[in-house]
Amino acid sequence: MEHKLKKRHYLFAVNHPSQFHMFKNLARKLLDDGNHCVFFIQQRGIIEDLVKGCGFEYRFAVSPFWREKLKGKLGIYARG
Repeated sequence: MEHKLKKRHYLFAVNHPSQFHMFKNLARKLLDDGNHCVFFIQQRGIIEDLVKGCGFEYRFAVSPFWREKLKGKLGIYARG
């Protein structure tokens, strides 16, 4: 009798390209085992290029809408 493991969801928060390189092999292994992985990344070109290049699903840690709204004095006040 084969025992099926429950599909799990994993989230990787990446702020620097070195962090992506540290977790990409683990994420690929988890995906190969049937799990779901998402990278939360900073909106920087190099990190996005790396994640896209490997074909991983990703989201921005701060959406472009809020990044634009939180610039200047309002952003400093809102962030504390």
